[in-house]
Amino acid sequence: LVRRYRDHTPAIDLAPDARRLLENWPVGWPMALLTDGFRQSQRNKADALGLAGSRLDPLVFTDTWGREHW
Repeated sequence: LVRRYRDHTPAIDLAPDARRLLENWPVGWPMALLTDGFRQSQRNKADALGLAGSRLDPLVFTDTWGREHW
């Protein structure tokens, strides 16, 4: 069950105000996403929200360096 939970593709959407922020963020202004937790779970959320290729660059998943960096 834990593996299924961590590996599933969530059915989620950005909150309307978060979507507006990303759509209206000035080009050239840096913005990143920093997220803690199991990398695959966090990656699945980012993918479900369509954050790859958005103005968020970089997407940083702290689990890349191990749990002690959460």
